[in-house]
Amino acid sequence: MENGGVSSEKQQEAAGSSYTYWVREATADAAPLPVPKKLNQNEIISNQSQPTVLGSVWNRAGTWEEKNLNKWASDRIKELLTSVGSMDFSGGKAEIAEVSNCSGDAFLVTVRNRKRVGYNYELTLKVKGEWIIGGEKKMVKGHIDIPEFSFGELDELQMQVRLSEEKDLLQPDKLQISQDLKLFLSPVREKLVKFEQELKDSFIGAEVLHDKHLPVDRKALMDGLSSLLLPSQKPMFSHHMLTLSEDPALAMAFSVARRAAAVPLLLVNGTYRKTVRSYLDSAILQNQLQRLNDHGSLKGAHAHSRSTLEVPIFWFIHGDPLLVDKHYQAKALFDMVIVVQSESSSWESHLQCNGQSLLWDLRKPIKAALAAASEHLAGLLPLHLVYSQAHETAIEDWIWSAGCNPFSITSQGWHISQFQSDTIARSYIITTLEESIQLVNSAIHLLLMERTSEKTFKLFQSQERELVNKYNYVIGLWRRISTVTGELRYADALRLLYILEDATKGFVDQVYTTIALLHPIHCTRERKVDVEFDMTTIPAFLIVLGILYFVLKPRRPKPKIN
Repeated sequence: MENGGVSSEKQQEAAGSSYTYWVREATADAAPLPVPKKLNQNEIISNQSQPTVLGSVWNRAGTWEEKNLNKWASDRIKELLTSVGSMDFSGGKAEIAEVSNCSGDAFLVTVRNRKRVGYNYELTLKVKGEWIIGGEKKMVKGHIDIPEFSFGELDELQMQVRLSEEKDLLQPDKLQISQDLKLFLSPVREKLVKFEQELKDSFIGAEVLHDKHLPVDRKALMDGLSSLLLPSQKPMFSHHMLTLSEDPALAMAFSVARRAAAVPLLLVNGTYRKTVRSYLDSAILQNQLQRLNDHGSLKGAHAHSRSTLEVPIFWFIHGDPLLVDKHYQAKALFDMVIVVQSESSSWESHLQCNGQSLLWDLRKPIKAALAAASEHLAGLLPLHLVYSQAHETAIEDWIWSAGCNPFSITSQGWHISQFQSDTIARSYIITTLEESIQLVNSAIHLLLMERTSEKTFKLFQSQERELVNKYNYVIGLWRRISTVTGELRYADALRLLYILEDATKGFVDQVYTTIALLHPIHCTRERKVDVEFDMTTIPAFLIVLGILYFVLKPRRPKPKIN
């Protein structure tokens, strides 16, 4: 220290100080002074290397940065929507001529060294077509207005139809044409979903997808998942890589679900051997992950889209051998798929073939992941899992465990066969038909519960024609889908499922509209109260009044005598 703060060794010893402070004189036990060291070329390059950042040159810290994407987004939206083509209706056909209004913004945001995209748009589509009205073919023009929609909200997409002033069209004809033009909602939504996916792939696809240090073959995984889809479906992938140290909630879910148990292993010679296995309890892990999902931290961009099915696949990578529920590399649950990956390349499983144990490569659980994903998507089960009439339960017939598919334990491939693709298609068809039947029956039940009167019956008659037409349209689609499916034309049947969903929703909405018209009448209907005057009740009232007077009349106080 300076200005009187310097102390010598004698002063330190005399004071008996128990702490150390700076002195000018160097003592024998002092640390050596730093010596300059010349760096070699490799050390210079290593020190100059900087971690990869996603922002601009001036934004090395990866803080907030926004980039305008309006030109690319507007041109791509117009290109996609004009490629929708024409649609055929029951009484005519129409097409989207042009996108007359495409106003909004699209942007790329870099925040905390991560990229995010977003957009807000309003559209107006110019349509033209021809309908047969009264036996004559008439040209009709109009516009379809799409109110503001944004990223991840395409399930709430709506349309408003404006027809040009046509003097020779009656009001019922205009209503029918408007209902037909609203069927453009499904193909327009599909094009906008494609635009949203292209926006993500074009501008944020390189953020995590090309991380070479992650030991997952993403290309093989995405190819395998794409093979599970049908021709009318389109895959969209969203990757998020998290380390347990960065997400305390996810680390807690992992640690709570992790278990260890002694599992008996049946050997080839018929004896048992005790093995200790580390595994994740799927029920506990599912409960923990659902809590995170309720807060929105694990939801994807299309989590609430009606036209998109989101399948969350949680892929846990661990150094030591780790399984799911003691025996599996992947497990399909009703709302997610759980996959585990370890570093062991030759792990002895609980399965055996030809007198030898089957060895699993825990580094590549892609086959198990595809089997679990196909079970989650369409209920596809292994071929060796059959139903026994004698035992009235499911049994395993391993003779059928053959083929190069994800469910075969004796092969290394994961290709979906045509038989399995047809099974997936039938599952989609049956599920959609059952949902449509349930919705229609519930709507009819609501109509049956309504009590009608003279006034409400007239209102119901005004809606009767529309209800019957939409109901017959749904019934016709049921029969058509059943016929096409019976002819094994699954691709054609699947294309009709989108039309069936819209038709079913249209019938249910019409039922709700009809009931809404009837309810105000229930609230304001006239009630007539008949009052009858009976002369015989007058003596009874007089008698009751006399008794009350006699009981309640004040009494004279008695004199007090001492």
